[in-house]
Amino acid sequence: LHVRSRRQRQMCIRDSSNAVYELGDNHSFLLTKEMEAKLFNDRNPLPLVQSELIDSKIGYIKIPSFIGNDKRAEKLAINIQNEIRDLDKGEINLWIVDLRSNTGGNMFPMYLGLSPILKEGISGYFSMADKSLKAWSYGDNAVFVGDEKKLEIQNYYTLKDSNPKVAVLIDGDLSLIHI
Repeated sequence: LHVRSRRQRQMCIRDSSNAVYELGDNHSFLLTKEMEAKLFNDRNPLPLVQSELIDSKIGYIKIPSFIGNDKRAEKLAINIQNEIRDLDKGEINLWIVDLRSNTGGNMFPMYLGLSPILKEGISGYFSMADKSLKAWSYGDNAVFVGDEKKLEIQNYYTLKDSNPKVAVLIDGDLSLIHI
């Protein structure tokens, strides 16, 4: 497709974005060269991970959305684990993971960052086009889809309590999970 004017380009981008949206898979999107340059620029600040200790017994961590390259993904996973490490000083008996306002993106740095409060092994499955299931899991400082390593970090943090209770906040709903 040859687009001759700026207006034609904008209309083409709009129409293409609408067509992708209409697919309804909630994962696909159109990324222009300008958007890609901005999202994958190592000089841009990483999304802010927020955390706090509540009443010395509850660790709270808010996980932001993330889109970026592997280098930035590794940095975000490390940032999340550093926040957990900084909180894990006392006797935390509950971790609250706040995913409200998190619109998604690359789940692997979020997942690997939160892995200290999860148990090793399979955490979920992707449903593939052929109706098969592909496990996503973590272990050995890395996250995997099937047998394929997606992201790995060094200096992995291990939580003091090996069997924590975890609550996950998802846009107003609360799900209590004992892992």
